[in-house]
Amino acid sequence: HAKELLFLNYPALLHRLYHREIVLLFACLPLQFRCSVSRERSASALASLVQVDAELLLAEQGGSVGIDCQFCNERYAFDAADIAQLFAGAGSEAPSQTRH
Repeated sequence: HAKELLFLNYPALLHRLYHREIVLLFACLPLQFRCSVSRERSASALASLVQVDAELLLAEQGGSVGIDCQFCNERYAFDAADIAQLFAGAGSEAPSQTRH
């Protein structure tokens, strides 16, 4: 029976395994390796912190905050000037008029 797995095409194999069920086969889509992380998205993640926390993180990591992408292994580094720019103008926007 093990050799059947090597020589049967997948519709025949599915029919043998699930002949009492309704099996739907969908068109195959090509797989792609693509990372959606960018420097801008990493900066946005840093900007979601409170400024004091971002500055503490900067001090703890020796003057450069690094964000590593677990998918593509790219490293995005942010220094003190980058952190300052992220928070420049923070709180200067008019408050939202939306009520919840």
